[in-house]
Amino acid sequence: MDEVLSPIRTRTGLSEHVALPNIKDWMEWSKGFSKAIQELESIRQTPTFPKGAVLFHQGTECHGLYLLHSGSARLTTVGSTGCSLTMRIAEAGEVLGLRAALTCAAYGISAETMEPTRPLSYPGKSSCAL
Repeated sequence: MDEVLSPIRTRTGLSEHVALPNIKDWMEWSKGFSKAIQELESIRQTPTFPKGAVLFHQGTECHGLYLLHSGSARLTTVGSTGCSLTMRIAEAGEVLGLRAALTCAAYGISAETMEPTRPLSYPGKSSCAL
Protein backbone atom coordinates (compact mmCIF):
# COMPACT_ATOMS: atom_id res chain seq x y z
CA MET A 1 0.00 0.00 0.00
CA ASP A 2 1.44 3.38 -1.00
CA GLU A 3 1.42 5.72 1.95
CA VAL A 4 1.47 9.49 2.14
CA LEU A 5 2.57 11.41 5.23
CA SER A 6 0.06 13.97 6.41
CA PRO A 7 0.36 16.37 9.36
CA ILE A 8 -2.24 16.10 12.12
CA ARG A 9 -2.88 18.12 15.25
CA THR A 10 -2.72 16.41 18.60
CA ARG A 11 -4.39 17.39 21.87
CA THR A 12 -1.24 19.25 22.88
CA GLY A 13 -1.37 21.26 19.66
CA LEU A 14 1.89 19.80 18.38
CA SER A 15 2.03 18.52 14.84
CA GLU A 16 3.10 14.99 13.96
CA HIS A 17 2.95 12.96 10.78
CA VAL A 18 0.82 9.89 10.15
CA ALA A 19 0.72 7.56 7.16
CA LEU A 20 -2.43 7.71 5.05
CA PRO A 21 -3.42 4.93 2.62
CA ASN A 22 -3.76 5.74 -1.05
CA ILE A 23 -7.31 6.32 -2.35
CA LYS A 24 -7.52 3.01 -4.25
CA ASP A 25 -6.81 0.97 -1.11
CA TRP A 26 -9.18 3.17 0.91
CA MET A 27 -12.04 2.51 -1.55
CA GLU A 28 -11.51 -1.27 -1.34
CA TRP A 29 -11.49 -1.16 2.45
CA SER A 30 -14.63 1.00 2.59
CA LYS A 31 -16.59 -1.47 0.41
CA GLY A 32 -15.96 -4.23 2.95
CA PHE A 33 -16.78 -1.88 5.81
CA SER A 34 -20.08 -0.88 4.16
CA LYS A 35 -21.08 -4.53 3.88
CA ALA A 36 -20.34 -5.09 7.59
CA ILE A 37 -22.45 -2.03 8.50
CA GLN A 38 -25.36 -3.36 6.40
CA GLU A 39 -25.17 -6.71 8.20
CA LEU A 40 -25.21 -4.97 11.60
CA GLU A 41 -28.15 -2.77 10.57
CA SER A 42 -30.15 -5.90 9.68
CA ILE A 43 -30.05 -7.09 13.33
CA ARG A 44 -30.42 -3.66 15.00
CA GLN A 45 -33.15 -3.17 17.59
CA THR A 46 -34.27 0.08 19.23
CA PRO A 47 -35.70 -0.77 22.66
CA THR A 48 -36.50 1.88 25.28
CA PHE A 49 -35.30 1.27 28.82
CA PRO A 50 -36.74 3.03 31.91
CA LYS A 51 -34.58 4.69 34.55
CA GLY A 52 -32.72 2.05 36.59
CA ALA A 53 -32.79 -0.69 33.93
CA VAL A 54 -29.63 -2.78 33.68
CA LEU A 55 -28.27 -3.10 30.15
CA PHE A 56 -25.66 -5.67 31.21
CA HIS A 57 -23.92 -6.96 34.35
CA GLN A 58 -20.19 -7.19 34.96
CA GLY A 59 -18.94 -10.75 34.42
CA THR A 60 -21.86 -11.95 32.27
CA GLU A 61 -21.32 -13.26 28.76
CA CYS A 62 -21.57 -10.64 26.02
CA HIS A 63 -25.12 -10.60 24.64
CA GLY A 64 -24.90 -7.46 22.54
CA LEU A 65 -23.52 -4.06 21.76
CA TYR A 66 -25.28 -0.77 22.55
CA LEU A 67 -25.03 2.68 20.98
CA LEU A 68 -26.80 5.21 23.20
CA HIS A 69 -29.17 7.14 20.97
CA SER A 70 -30.70 9.10 23.84
CA GLY A 71 -30.38 9.06 27.60
CA SER A 72 -27.42 8.11 29.78
CA ALA A 73 -26.04 5.13 31.66
CA ARG A 74 -23.93 4.72 34.79
CA LEU A 75 -20.96 2.40 34.21
CA THR A 76 -19.95 0.60 37.39
CA THR A 77 -17.55 -2.06 38.58
CA VAL A 78 -17.40 -4.06 41.79
CA GLY A 79 -14.43 -3.05 43.94
CA SER A 80 -12.23 -5.34 46.04
CA THR A 81 -14.46 -4.67 49.06
CA GLY A 82 -17.57 -5.74 47.15
CA CYS A 83 -18.90 -2.19 46.81
CA SER A 84 -20.17 -0.87 43.50
CA LEU A 85 -17.94 1.92 42.15
CA THR A 86 -19.09 4.33 39.45
CA MET A 87 -16.45 4.47 36.72
CA ARG A 88 -18.14 7.15 34.63
CA ILE A 89 -21.42 8.27 33.07
CA ALA A 90 -22.00 7.37 29.41
CA GLU A 91 -24.00 9.88 27.38
CA ALA A 92 -25.90 9.75 24.07
CA GLY A 93 -23.58 8.89 21.19
CA GLU A 94 -21.36 6.53 23.16
CA VAL A 95 -20.91 2.81 22.47
CA LEU A 96 -21.28 0.34 25.37
CA GLY A 97 -20.08 -3.25 25.41
CA LEU A 98 -17.61 -2.83 22.57
CA ARG A 99 -14.64 -4.51 24.28
CA ALA A 100 -16.73 -7.56 25.19
CA ALA A 101 -18.15 -7.75 21.65
CA LEU A 102 -14.73 -7.46 20.00
CA THR A 103 -13.12 -10.08 22.23
CA CYS A 104 -16.18 -12.35 22.70
CA ALA A 105 -15.53 -12.06 26.44
CA ALA A 106 -17.63 -11.26 29.48
CA TYR A 107 -18.59 -7.65 30.18
CA GLY A 108 -15.90 -5.95 32.29
CA ILE A 109 -18.35 -3.46 33.83
CA SER A 110 -22.07 -3.06 34.44
CA ALA A 111 -24.31 -0.48 32.75
CA GLU A 112 -27.49 0.89 34.34
CA THR A 113 -29.69 3.59 32.82
CA MET A 114 -29.94 6.88 34.74
CA GLU A 115 -33.00 8.14 32.88
CA PRO A 116 -35.30 6.75 30.19
CA THR A 117 -32.78 5.62 27.58
CA ARG A 118 -33.07 4.49 23.98
CA PRO A 119 -30.01 2.64 22.68
CA LEU A 120 -29.49 1.15 19.26
CA SER A 121 -28.99 -2.47 20.27
CA TYR A 122 -27.09 -5.07 18.26
CA PRO A 123 -27.99 -8.28 20.13
CA GLY A 124 -26.60 -11.77 20.27
CA LYS A 125 -23.57 -13.50 18.91
CA SER A 126 -23.90 -11.49 15.69
CA SER A 127 -22.23 -8.54 17.42
CA CYS A 128 -19.51 -10.76 18.89
CA ALA A 129 -16.16 -10.40 17.14
CA LEU A 130 -17.27 -7.62 14.83
